[in-house]
Amino acid sequence: MKNIVNTAWTEIQPPPRTVGRSNYLTAITKVEEADGVSLVEIIDVEKVLAEIIDYDIAISEETLDRALLPHLAVRKS
Repeated sequence: MKNIVNTAWTEIQPPPRTVGRSNYLTAITKVEEADGVSLVEIIDVEKVLAEIIDYDIAISEETLDRALLPHLAVRKS
């Protein structure tokens, strides 16, 4: 990363279809710099972190709100 740039949502474009779906690219945008225009790739940081960091998605009995149980999708581990 070189720097952080604030941009409008109207400037954000979906990635080209030719990149496929098996990647981290979420969107692209163009940024004007002193030496010209650069194409900036916006990546899915959450997807990257989910693949490199081992984390536990279990909810403890103390934390679980029983009123929400009927609304949760059941997934066997």
